[in-house]
Amino acid sequence: MSIRAALCQNAGDMAEKARRLFAKRLKQFRERRGLTQQELAERAGLDYKHLQTLEGKNPPNITVDSVEKLAKALSVSIPDLFRP
Repeated sequence: MSIRAALCQNAGDMAEKARRLFAKRLKQFRERRGLTQQELAERAGLDYKHLQTLEGKNPPNITVDSVEKLAKALSVSIPDLFRP
């Protein structure tokens, strides 16, 4: 495997880990605040089905805009959503 291929694979692995960590933290903060997915989606101005996928086992990429909306709706900082 070339160095470039290894770096690309490593970057992909890191992105996947970040998405999974975000999904876990998002659910933790939502549950701590006693919110349902529907309630959080409404507070953040996001589609309920999108929020479901963000908390799922294989979360998709998320936009900065969505991260900002969720952090604000949960009253947490953006780094908190990615901190283990």
